[in-house]
Amino acid sequence: MPDHELKRVVDAADRAITAADPYIALKLRLPPDLVARTLTEFAETGHASSQAASSSHPLASCDDLTRELAAPLLRLIRSFDDPADCGMLAPSSLREICYGLLRSRAVRSGHDSG
Repeated sequence: MPDHELKRVVDAADRAITAADPYIALKLRLPPDLVARTLTEFAETGHASSQAASSSHPLASCDDLTRELAAPLLRLIRSFDDPADCGMLAPSSLREICYGLLRSRAVRSGHDSG
């Protein structure tokens, strides 16, 4: 498995869980060099929020999964089924996820909502 970690956890303490309304928590630890590269490239576009770029808060959030993050996350999970896909496609999915997180509401507002 590459340098990232993917864990799925069901937490019954937070709310009632049913088959129709499951609760799935996800922990994704991105490699620090990927975060640094992506943040640098994002800042170089001139579109990065100065607040997000200068925030002293850790890059961590706890929020609902958005449509923008769901697609690359699904591609990442599916890439684990095939070693070739994992080696070729997982890095670009991780980069897209990292970029999406850098543009997320938690980072834009400069706080960790979790």
